[in-house]
Amino acid sequence: MNQSQQQTHALAGIMQAVCQIEDIANRGETDPAATRASIASVLQQDPDQLTDAIGSLDSLRYGLQRMQEMLQGEQNYLPALQYAMAVMQMEKNLRRSSSVQQAVARELQLINLSGVGGRAGDPDEQQQSEADMEPGGAPAQELITQLADVWTSQVRRLEPQVVVHGKPVYLQNETNIQLIRALLLAALRCAWLWHQLGGRRWHLLLRRKRLLQQVRELLKNL
Repeated sequence: MNQSQQQTHALAGIMQAVCQIEDIANRGETDPAATRASIASVLQQDPDQLTDAIGSLDSLRYGLQRMQEMLQGEQNYLPALQYAMAVMQMEKNLRRSSSVQQAVARELQLINLSGVGGRAGDPDEQQQSEADMEPGGAPAQELITQLADVWTSQVRRLEPQVVVHGKPVYLQNETNIQLIRALLLAALRCAWLWHQLGGRRWHLLLRRKRLLQQVRELLKNL
């Protein structure tokens, strides 16, 4: 992949996470495979390549499809886009706070060392990773809870606050709340990588046609 394609790959990771948040907030459900890919990306602290850090393009199919619809002008994705923009601003403030960076890295390392998360994508840890997944491929609740705690205790102090809107019946469910927080952490992780690859928020406004073309090409190859 060239740099522009890598940026699109990372942006798909952000959109995959925030679109799942929108699904949970309004329908109380999301795609288990997409959830697994998003959660696994948070635990990759020292990836060798982009696919290790975010997941393969196939695992990001959910995010790529929704990016395509969003870039084509679908208004249904406006809330998800707003979440993405807020997370990107939060990532900018995270880069300015070494103390929060260190705290988040420490907490994620502890989760990895505890064995709760396994290491998705590492063949030597496949058995452990499978043990941390519920039937159907969804991440285990213990892992979701720990990642949600990282968001609440370390990240949420950063500005701006991400306010998720949806139906109260879903947003008052504690399991949904924890999954939303874990997915926000996944979105933040992808936003960090996106920025490292040269991605900027204004690209979503001024490079829409180019992004749409790249997304279509990536989907065509899946």
